[in-house]
Parts: sequence; C-alpha cells; structure tokens
Amino acid sequence: MSKSGTPGVNIRPDVIINNSIAMVILATIFVSLRVYVRAIMIKSFGYDDWILLAAYISFIVLSSLSLAYGSLVKANGLEPVIDQATLILVFRSFFYSVDMTMVKLALAAFYFKVLPRDTWQRHVVVIATGLFTLYTITLGFVFLFQCGNPMDIESTNCLPDAPLLATSWTQASLNAFMDWLLTLLPVTIIFKAQMSKRTKISVIALLGLGVLASVISVARMPLLHTGDVTGLDTYVRVTTLLVVSNWENCIGLMAISLAALRPLLRKITKGSTYATAQYPTGNTKHSSMKQYNKSRTQKSQIEVQTTFQVQAESSQEEIELMRRSEETKYTVDVAKEQVRRDMV
Repeated sequence: MSKSGTPGVNIRPDVIINNSIAMVILATIFVSLRVYVRAIMIKSFGYDDWILLAAYISFIVLSSLSLAYGSLVKANGLEPVIDQATLILVFRSFFYSVDMTMVKLALAAFYFKVLPRDTWQRHVVVIATGLFTLYTITLGFVFLFQCGNPMDIESTNCLPDAPLLATSWTQASLNAFMDWLLTLLPVTIIFKAQMSKRTKISVIALLGLGVLASVISVARMPLLHTGDVTGLDTYVRVTTLLVVSNWENCIGLMAISLAALRPLLRKITKGSTYATAQYPTGNTKHSSMKQYNKSRTQKSQIEVQTTFQVQAESSQEEIELMRRSEETKYTVDVAKEQVRRDMV
C-alpha cells in the first residue's frame, strides 16, 4: 500500500467520528424538542410523529455503524481490519437506504397533513413517495445480498459492478428528485393559502432547509463513481460519501422537527406577550382595549368555534385551520370577528 493510501492520512477516520457525533447530537436535540411539543405541550402525537421517530431510530443505527467503522479504522489502521470494515460498510449501506426512506416518508407525512384534500399536489406526494420507497428498499436488499450471505466477505460470486452502479445512480437521481419535489411542491400552495405573514415566513424557512438537503443530495452523486481509484484508495472516496450522505439525512430530520416547534417558541416568548397585556402603553380606553384585543388574539392563536373548535398550535395546525375554514365556507376573518364578539 502506498503512503497515499494510509488510513491515518487519506481514510480520515477522525472526520467520520467527529461528524457522526455532531449529527447524532443535533438530530437528538431537534427530534426531542418535537416530541416534547407534540406529546406534552399540545398532546397531539400523530402518525407523522411516529414515522419521524422511526426515521430517527434508523438514523441512530446508521450513525452507530459509521462510528464503528471510523473507530475501527482509527484504532487498527485499515489493512489489518479490512474485512470487518467492509462488513460494517455493507450493513451501513443497507441502513442508509432504510433511513433515507423513512426520512422521505416523514416529510411526505408532514405535507400530506397540511396539503388540502383532493388536490393534485397531494396525489403527487403519495405516488412519488410510494415509488421511491419501493425502489429504495428493494435496492437496499440487493446491495446487502449482492454477494450472497453478507457475512461471507471472501465470496467472489457477486453481482457485476456495472449494473449495481447504474442502479445506484438511478436511486441517487430519485433521491434528488424527491428532495426537490417535497421542497418546491408546497410553494404552489403557500402563497395562495390564507396564512399569516409570520406563518409563511416560518414555512419558507423550513423549505430553505429542504433546499439545503436537496443540494447535498445532488452533490453526493459524483461520489458514487469510484472506478478511477483502486485498492484501498477507494475507501478515501467512501469517507466523503459516507459523511455527505449522513448529513443529508440529518438535515432532513432537523427540518421536519422544526416544523412543530412554533408552540415552544411562543411559550418562551410568552412573558413579553403577557407584559404587553398587563401594561398597555396607550392612555385612552380605546388604546387599552386595542392592546388587550391584540394580546388576546396572540394568546388564543386564532381560536375558532363554529361547528368545531381548532387551536393553531404549530405551522401545520394553522394550515389545517385554513383548510377547514375554507371547507365550511368560513374565512379566518370571520373567525376573528366571532372571537371579538365573544370578548365583547
């Protein structure tokens, strides 16, 4: 092995270890905050939250395998443990497919809840996510058993490299397509929906994280081709591919988790809201009532009571509120007027 192929210089196990730890910490913080908001604060833990938890668990497995690979190479060098390292990478590749699928399902579940019923956008999300899930999981099993028993590292009875590379490129293309689809598709509805300016800004910020994940999914595609390097030098390319792929899934988890954190942010800033209500700056009765009504509106967060009662506790609840209002022929303005009359 040439000096350029030495693990300490080119394989860079420290990069894998440090990035994996950072990703686990970030993903754990954001997912934990979402679980706190959904399960404890608003007590509305739905199927999309369970899907996100499944995606998080698969991400922890993926990161653990990455950590095991990096730690093994760092402690022993690559050549003495090449078989064990390769076996870890085989299983890591499978769990990457599983985790990527779960992240896309979690994103699709979020948009499925907020997109209006009987719209073409909703049908596109269902069909595209179903096809992506079927192809990605199938490909994960193909790669896991490409040489028969995955535990038999010495097996030479493997599938040809060319078809495997072609399927990898297809999967990467579908992955990039799904990222861009789930990022750009909601834009067709956001600016038409009757949402507050603050809500639109929040959703656009989340879409910005989706754009970042989309860019990463495109950037990792050239890393799939390792035909220009041979021997242990292929593991140099694997290091970059591994880190970039894991960050893609981590950012996806963070973006989905952020979508439910608005109630927590309101709770943190509630003190200033109550201060405004308690000590209005106006000197007249009209000014005091205006400040009081503003405080009440912020506190209730558009509490509507018609044939149902809905409280907009997060971005997706507020969007759901708009959709339900349209279906029952009421607008948000009518709902606010009803609240004002009830207060009087």
